[in-house]
Amino acid sequence: MVRVDLKIAMTHYHITTPEHPAALSNYELKARTQDKNILTLLEKMGKASPSDIIPHLPNTPITSIRRALTNLTRLGYAVKTDEVKKGMYGRNEHVWMYKESK
Repeated sequence: MVRVDLKIAMTHYHITTPEHPAALSNYELKARTQDKNILTLLEKMGKASPSDIIPHLPNTPITSIRRALTNLTRLGYAVKTDEVKKGMYGRNEHVWMYKESK
């Protein structure tokens, strides 16, 4: 298993509404934790769509899984493939692949 430090100068939580600064730091920590958990799963699975990941993290909203996959792609730990499959809502969604090294 690759040890990853996601404390890179990047905001993992995407602020879309006005929030209290104290709450933001909690949201950021939660987002980083979700990113790490999703990276660990993606490494084990090799490739997965958000709907493939959600059964492994049932208390995580699918929007957070999608946010994490976008963050991991930007950081170079995942690759969004051209492959699509039906998701849990019957709509096509992309499949992401674990990237061995940055």
